[in-house]
Amino acid sequence: VFPLNELSRTLVAVRLALIAAALLTLIGSLILGSVAMGKLLAPVLGIGRTAKAIAEGDRTQRLEVSEYEELADLAATFNHMVDSLNETIERDARFASNVSHELRSPLTTLKSAVEGMRRRADHLDERGQRLLTLLVEEVNRFEGLVTDLLELSRVDASRQGALQRQQLTVDALAAALAAMPGGLPVTPTVEGDRGTRVRVELRRVEQIVANLVRNAETHGRGLTA
Repeated sequence: VFPLNELSRTLVAVRLALIAAALLTLIGSLILGSVAMGKLLAPVLGIGRTAKAIAEGDRTQRLEVSEYEELADLAATFNHMVDSLNETIERDARFASNVSHELRSPLTTLKSAVEGMRRRADHLDERGQRLLTLLVEEVNRFEGLVTDLLELSRVDASRQGALQRQQLTVDALAAALAAMPGGLPVTPTVEGDRGTRVRVELRRVEQIVANLVRNAETHGRGLTA
């Protein structure tokens, strides 16, 4: 007769062995699943990183998923889309550059003529002086548009991230705008946390602010409206 206490110890040992085997099997399954999931998600994560790099301006990035035949068509379509995007951007940039350069010559002639009229403004009647003032404002606005168009073409023509961003506090950004070339007719002030940091390209922000101020002065009722 097999003793009951021996049978009990044997059952306990078998139970412990089964529990240990189950735990080892679970851990092994988790490890294998994690590795398999990582291999499956690797190309998807790669697509995300490539798309983010392109969105940030690095249009030289391309997808490489030759190891995964299932994603080959997606990669080819994605790369073709980026190539088409580059061609469109470069074509538009060349067009903008050509247009801006073509406009430079008549703009220079127009500015010279307006400057000559300004030197003889004392010989004009009141209505002629008002028209001359309006003409000067429009010529300056036209020059600003041509300059912005040329700058835009230069930015879009670059295949690398053309924007040279820098970290600035809001306080430092406001001070830089206050000291921008040409000056501002208003003094920017900062409310709240003056130490908050922003990542901007200062030159482009200055252009945006200058355009806003010019539009407010030209098309609105002034900056105090």
